[in-house]
Amino acid sequence: MKKIDILHIYPGTSGSSGLYTHEIFKSLEKHYHQEIIVSYNFPFSYGKKIYYRFTDLAKPNFIHRNNLLRLAIRYFELLYALSYSLILIFIFKPKIVNYSFTTQINLELYFLKIISKFSNSKIWLTAHDVVPFKSSYFNLEKAKSKREIFFKLADKIVVHNLNSKNDLNNMYNIEKLKFLDHLFPIMNLNQIDFDFKKIDLNKFNLNTKEYFLFTGHLRAEKGVQILIDAWAKYQKKDNLKIKKLVIAGNVPIDFSTDFKDNIIFINRFLSDLEYHLLIKNAFCVVLPYTRGTNSGIPSSVVSLNTKLITSDIEMFKNNSLVDKKFIFKSGDSSDLSKLLHKSFFMRYDFSLIDNYKKDFRSEILKVYKKEID
Repeated sequence: MKKIDILHIYPGTSGSSGLYTHEIFKSLEKHYHQEIIVSYNFPFSYGKKIYYRFTDLAKPNFIHRNNLLRLAIRYFELLYALSYSLILIFIFKPKIVNYSFTTQINLELYFLKIISKFSNSKIWLTAHDVVPFKSSYFNLEKAKSKREIFFKLADKIVVHNLNSKNDLNNMYNIEKLKFLDHLFPIMNLNQIDFDFKKIDLNKFNLNTKEYFLFTGHLRAEKGVQILIDAWAKYQKKDNLKIKKLVIAGNVPIDFSTDFKDNIIFINRFLSDLEYHLLIKNAFCVVLPYTRGTNSGIPSSVVSLNTKLITSDIEMFKNNSLVDKKFIFKSGDSSDLSKLLHKSFFMRYDFSLIDNYKKDFRSEILKVYKKEID
């Protein structure tokens, strides 16, 4: 059996999420022998599609109606996928196992410990959310302590920006020699073959380029309340060009959805087709985050030639896809309100994406060549 250089294991790759992995795999394809283990709903024809066939939210079914049943089945799906991955590791003997952990439960920890103890493969851990998001469902400090165990077990940690490295160093005391740094991949939704005959904007009572859009899970860190406050101030201005705000995404239990003032609320998980359609046809996507480590949304938005407004947190300030004219002061609803109004008269620099693509491919090759060759 021929050895391989890299085994990528990315459970969270269903639908548009798979664009992250796709861009990495294709950028390295001509240079290294690779194998990839992905979600059953990975949107491309290659890869071993093992993870979460029955419980992935991207493909709703009767299991999703019972959360306890879904979690139980998902646990066994994870156990099967990790066991399958171990078999491949011992067969192919990859130089690097590039793993993106998604649950930080003990099952994943034991999986990595087995690789570390019984194989010669180096463990690269992809760190998307270095600091866990706050939630009413778990203890934040306990979650951080558990995450630290994963980080210290890895041989290298893949990060995409300066704030990730600072968080790893300051919160977990991870030595900087462990960091492997390259740009976040472009998540271009145009690469997925969507059937647009199945849906149009009439489903949402919208017209092209007539609305601002927020999309994502409505956690406190996403700053949705700041956007709502800014929208209320924006609505008081005269001669508004854009008169609708769409907020689309899953909502926490304690979040009020009693919206007025021309706000359209879509309280559910969006299909990839809906996600693409809403972004492509929005006048502008707004990301008012107060905290965050990584996000693929900016590259998806800009690749569809849609304007993008963000807060000035480090994640966005350090992202060269974000046009700096479209940044507002984080947490300041008045500043955001002014920018919403000005954005109609401002031109976004979509050429930023061309240089970003070149820089990404250059950086990722440099990282892998240094560690493998």
